[in-house]
Amino acid sequence: DVSIVVVSWNTRDVLLECLDSLRAVANELSVQIVVVDNASTDGTVEAVRERYDGVEFFASRRNSGFGRANNRAFRHCRGRYLLLLNPDATISVDAVKGLVEFMDTTPDAGAAGLQLVYPNDRLQNSYDNFPTVLTQLVSKHLLRLLFPSRFPSKRQAVTGPMPVDVVIGACLVLRAEIARELQGFDENYFLFVEETDLCRRIHEAGWKVYHLPHLRIYHGDHHSQAQAPGLSTLESYRSTFYYFKKHSGLALAMTFRVLMTLKLVVINMSLSLIATTCTLGTVPRHVRRLRMRAVLSAWHLCGCPDSWGMRLVSDYRGFERQRDGGVLDRSERIVPDDATSLFREFALNLSLIHI
Repeated sequence: DVSIVVVSWNTRDVLLECLDSLRAVANELSVQIVVVDNASTDGTVEAVRERYDGVEFFASRRNSGFGRANNRAFRHCRGRYLLLLNPDATISVDAVKGLVEFMDTTPDAGAAGLQLVYPNDRLQNSYDNFPTVLTQLVSKHLLRLLFPSRFPSKRQAVTGPMPVDVVIGACLVLRAEIARELQGFDENYFLFVEETDLCRRIHEAGWKVYHLPHLRIYHGDHHSQAQAPGLSTLESYRSTFYYFKKHSGLALAMTFRVLMTLKLVVINMSLSLIATTCTLGTVPRHVRRLRMRAVLSAWHLCGCPDSWGMRLVSDYRGFERQRDGGVLDRSERIVPDDATSLFREFALNLSLIHI
């Protein structure tokens, strides 16, 4: 019935918890479990292969991003439905059964998502609107407070299935034929916004996307991006720029990028400097926010270079494997691939890795 796809990157402990929860699902339903690891260095590969014989496991030799890893899994999926699951999520048998039942009885549903819940039972925002210049420049929290009907959120009481623009990719179910028809994710997104792009293409193909509030899944706190929050935030900006360029044209994308640069440099940096100065640098969250905004401002002012971002972290770890005697094939060789050039590039962005 369902092919469950999990993509991991240095999330060994939470991934094992996720796969433990899927064992119960596999005992009750006809499921296929596919895991693609994006070149983890934390023992994920060895742990999964040792503990889970029934899991179809693919270990990539470099981190090629979330969308590409899922597309690789899709080629091996045999289920009527594809259930994309983050490694820091745990799901119940009832939730998966509910998903299958809903998709079976709702012929216009191309995709659906559940209600995401933190381990302490606090609700997460599980669906969203399509991005606009307004939603990116103005606080989304403020928009949801002022215009709740236009920008719905977890605060609204929803009792039944509800058509939405986008469901969050931490738990997303797709019809397999739609994934094939749309050729999966757009691999130009390395991280973030890829599910937004996919949901938009699902709508454009004549299907609907639903949020199912009566079904819940426990979802952690973004373990992969927490390893480099500054760089992952940068990737979210890069993906958003690409989304606007793809769906709204180059002119709007460039206008948005200029406006975002002005917002970061003039407004956000000023507010962070004031907050950090007034507290004499004694409040860690103000200091962290200042450093992150400084990095984002520098990236924008430098023209948003491709060499900054999560790829740098992945490539540097690949270099460490090469230095320690590992053999890399041409597909994962670092560019530039000599140590002097690599460390020159790495030194320019060293502050990013430590944020």
